[in-house]
Amino acid sequence: MFRKLDTSEGDILEFETKGKLTDEENEQAMNEVKRIIETNGKIRMLEYAVEMPKVSPTSIKEYLSFAKDNMKNIEKYALVSDSSIASGLVKASDPFTKANFRSFGTEDVEKARKWLRQRDEE
Repeated sequence: MFRKLDTSEGDILEFETKGKLTDEENEQAMNEVKRIIETNGKIRMLEYAVEMPKVSPTSIKEYLSFAKDNMKNIEKYALVSDSSIASGLVKASDPFTKANFRSFGTEDVEKARKWLRQRDEE
């Protein structure tokens, strides 16, 4: 499941992922990111995923291609999850992107939102 959250505003996209993402949901998510980039330039994102979503091999290939073309437009990315995989993904992405990635536990979702909305880096 992919669901855009009501807390999204301007250049901030907040969304929830859960369970298995279909190819259509993956495409919907990428289209929403593209739309916000086209409107705002650089964007900030928060993904709320109690558990890491499962995606098809086709979706992974499309996501990697999308990420290659669009990561330069993501200023900050907060991954909110209690999954141990989440913090590993954030650490693994550091050498490959200019985006400021951070992981937060689900109990810290408001802390993640506050960090995401800060214009100046800590």
